[in-house]
Formats: sequence, structure tokens, C-alpha cells
Amino acid sequence: PLLTYRIDDKIKGKVYYENKHKSGIYRVVNRDTKQSYISSSLNLGQILYALDSNSLADDQQVLYSAMQEHSTSFNLQILAYCSEEELAGKEAYYIQIYQPEYNTPKKSEEDQLTIESYQLPTSLVEYNALAKQLILFQPPNQQLTIQVQDLVADKATVYSSYREAARALNISVEIISKYLSRNQSKAYKKRYIFTKI
Repeated sequence: PLLTYRIDDKIKGKVYYENKHKSGIYRVVNRDTKQSYISSSLNLGQILYALDSNSLADDQQVLYSAMQEHSTSFNLQILAYCSEEELAGKEAYYIQIYQPEYNTPKKSEEDQLTIESYQLPTSLVEYNALAKQLILFQPPNQQLTIQVQDLVADKATVYSSYREAARALNISVEIISKYLSRNQSKAYKKRYIFTKI
């Protein structure tokens, strides 16, 4: 890790000032059990404040419960700083390496996209490339229709896939995918609101 903090009330300010407005990947580790949680954030400075609230996303509830039970036994690790476009690939890379136990349980075997049959990438660059391929792949029978509300132009456009919308807006598919998977309601770049149809 780039930085490690022992989580307690006194450290929040330090974490905030050392990481505010920096995007990247973080890991929360239970020092006693060595179990961990990995995720990405557009503002790493806000992580401890977010983890203190009960309004976390579903995939963070297991971690929240563990932190309530063993509140003094956790470390926060900053694994990497990266751009918004790199977040999905790097998060997938670190999840593969650390196999964090507090992350959402794996889906049933039929639902999982298995990559064991492929040769796993050995570098972060290779892993980013694989993550982009997995996000970009949409079988024809699973095309996801998306509506993009442009607040500046005051119009809504429907696209037949994430990829088509990303191309039209000149952004990466990862941005749209992450926006929708996190059920965000704030406009991306204060301009676009994405909605699955």
C-alpha cells in the first residue's frame, strides 16, 4: 500500500487532508482476522466519513457491520491513486490480487463470468485492458438500452447500448457502467444523467 492508517476518530482529519480530491483504490483491513474490503473512490479523503454512515451501498453493508462490531481493529490502506477512467480496471486488479472477504459475496456459478479459463494478466496494464474488454462486451441478447438526459442542451437521447452512448458523448463505457451500478443521481460533469431503460 501507498499509505496505511489505523482507523480511529482522531485519524479522520489526517486522511481527509492527505487524500482530499484524489481518486483511487482503497482497502479496509481487519487487523485481527485479516479480512478486507476493496473499493474505489473519486475522493479518497471522504472514505472514513462515508464508512461511518449507515447509508452505504449494499455491497458495503458487510464491512459496515464488521466495523460496528470491531470498531478499533481496522486499518485503511490507500493502494493506488489513479484517474477516474482507470478506477474500474485497477479496482478489479486489486480485488483479484487480495480476494477481499467483505466485498459482496460471489454470485452463483451460472451468473459468474469466469475468467479462470483465460491466462490471467500479470501486470496492471494487462489487467486494465482485460477489464475494459469485459465491460465493453455486451452479447446481442443482453443489449442495455440507456437514456441520456443532457441538462445543458435540455434534451434526452436514447441509445441502444452503453457503448453507443459512450461513443456519442466521447467518454468511456466504464464511466456510464459505474454511474449506473452505483445508482448515482448527480449529473455526470454537471451535465449528463444516465438512466437504464
